[in-house]
Amino acid sequence: MNRILKYIVLPFLIASACQQLPSEEKKLYEEVMFIHDEVMPKTKNIYRKSKALKSMVSEKTDNMKNKQISKILDQLDQADKAMFDWMAAFKKKNDFEEGYDYQAYLASEKIRIQAVADAMNSSLANAEQFINDHQNE
Repeated sequence: MNRILKYIVLPFLIASACQQLPSEEKKLYEEVMFIHDEVMPKTKNIYRKSKALKSMVSEKTDNMKNKQISKILDQLDQADKAMFDWMAAFKKKNDFEEGYDYQAYLASEKIRIQAVADAMNSSLANAEQFINDHQNE
């Protein structure tokens, strides 16, 4: 339920905040949101890949394979958590005192959300590769 609210509320907040920014800040804000919007839908894929990997774990599966699955599941979980932590911590300009260097904040947030995107993309790629390599076993 919490995720659904974020899908509904976040776009509204983004639209309203974007209208109040100077042009350089607006451009940087849009870049941050573009990265976010590009990877946010992949949280569904994380759930699907996690479910597929969990179904591959069994007592019959060798211990090494189960350890690999556990490692990939941990990567997926960390990437998913990083996305929702970033969204919860992200602040709009009016959350700061007047005179705060919001452009510098956005620049740091762009780096942070890019790291989240990279973690999501790499964990999904690892999961996909493992599933493809072990699907018929």
